[in-house]
Amino acid sequence: MIEIKINPLTRMMLNLKPTLGVIGYPEQWNNLTNEIINEAKKNNQPVTLLYFEKDYAQNNLLSYEAIVKKAENAGVDQLITVYENGFLPLDYYKHLFNLSNVVVFKNESRIEELQKVYNNNLTIFAKDNILEPTNLEDIEILNNADLKKYKQKYNANYFVKGFVGEGQKLGRTIGYPTANLIFSNDTKLKQGVYLVKVKLPNDEINHWGMAVLWKNPLDQIVIETNIFDFSKDIYKSGIRLELIKYHRENVKIKNLEELKSLLKKDEEELKKIIKEEV
Repeated sequence: MIEIKINPLTRMMLNLKPTLGVIGYPEQWNNLTNEIINEAKKNNQPVTLLYFEKDYAQNNLLSYEAIVKKAENAGVDQLITVYENGFLPLDYYKHLFNLSNVVVFKNESRIEELQKVYNNNLTIFAKDNILEPTNLEDIEILNNADLKKYKQKYNANYFVKGFVGEGQKLGRTIGYPTANLIFSNDTKLKQGVYLVKVKLPNDEINHWGMAVLWKNPLDQIVIETNIFDFSKDIYKSGIRLELIKYHRENVKIKNLEELKSLLKKDEEELKKIIKEEV
């Protein structure tokens, strides 16, 4: 399967063979996703699954790695991820991706615009896109931070990503600087402390670290990651966090000294787990 990732702002030129496109919402993959892909495959054309990613996918039920595995198993020929910003019309994607036809759910929100673009080459699948029991199970898995069950189900860990923002910089005053990602407020992921692997741009090494997901005093959901044995400035860099293990729930602390002691204890415990993992 070919994987293509597109940021529309780059205005890339692609030379793709004609395929049949499917808007199947793979970020909440369920039986309906398989059904709409199978409907498209009846045309005996190569199938492209379109994945419009929003908000760095932080409220997805499936992370990208799990989507790739599901798409491969479903016999998809191309997976095109579009980092959607709403600036470009749908006919731009028609020509960019060379889609001869598009299959959509009956309740697709952009169906009228798609009909104008594709005319008779738009196939409306006879079912609505809705959440199914498997999606409710995914929500429960993330609510409980049951990462082991997630990996068993999708043969992949859960990932989050984004661009490092500026925080209050309290961590660096006590020896625990953090890389901060502002999260979607409707994330399903349980708040607390996680053992993570951190992937940085142009860096082949996966760095270990500990991350805390919490609601800060500005009423923002943030994930703050201390990367072990790391001192580079990565402000504004894109990073990807692979969630390995849920460590503990958040606790209230009285002062910075108490926070420092707690983080030191977390670091020691998590580094012991890392030795077992390696």
